[in-house]
Amino acid sequence: MTRMCFGLISTFDFESKHCQACEQFESCSHEVLRTACRIENAIDIRPVLQKHLELKKRFPTIKDAEISYDFEPSKKRTMAQDLKSVSGLSYQDQRKLLGLTSIQRSWASRLLGADLRSGKDFLEISNVKKVPTLKIIFQMAIAIKHGVNTSKKLQLYLRKYNQDVTDTTFKNKFTNALTVLKALKIVTGEHIYELQDRD
Repeated sequence: MTRMCFGLISTFDFESKHCQACEQFESCSHEVLRTACRIENAIDIRPVLQKHLELKKRFPTIKDAEISYDFEPSKKRTMAQDLKSVSGLSYQDQRKLLGLTSIQRSWASRLLGADLRSGKDFLEISNVKKVPTLKIIFQMAIAIKHGVNTSKKLQLYLRKYNQDVTDTTFKNKFTNALTVLKALKIVTGEHIYELQDRD
């Protein structure tokens, strides 16, 4: 009785102890060679094999990955702060924060903690008092609502109101604010942004 792997090039190995122990080893090895010859006569498989071997060389093995279970004190502190920033939020709110940096997570959790969840919340100036350090998010939401809805226009518009900070700080704040608004689905769109006024 022949096995399901009989004559398959992808499974047969001359050096394998399992293949050598099989009662079909001789006939299987001949069938594999015949199949290889038929394939080679039909198409030139050398480039495919060469590419496969090159990819295999570049692929890291488990030996390449050093695993360290010791955490540095700074990492422990950062992890504790990350957990602290999302504590008290619902499971759905915590899912919105996935993929955000620690600063973005902190900003988003502060907004959610202050119950600022829709575009309408960011259009009311009185809500700025709830999170006064995140004023740029309110400025961004208002600008988008009034038609300043592309990244370039938004940066130019908001730069006027944030002249007291350096360019690098402004770019970081801008990126963080936009990412947070998108993560919370308050702003949608990739190239042209739109404020969601839903409740």
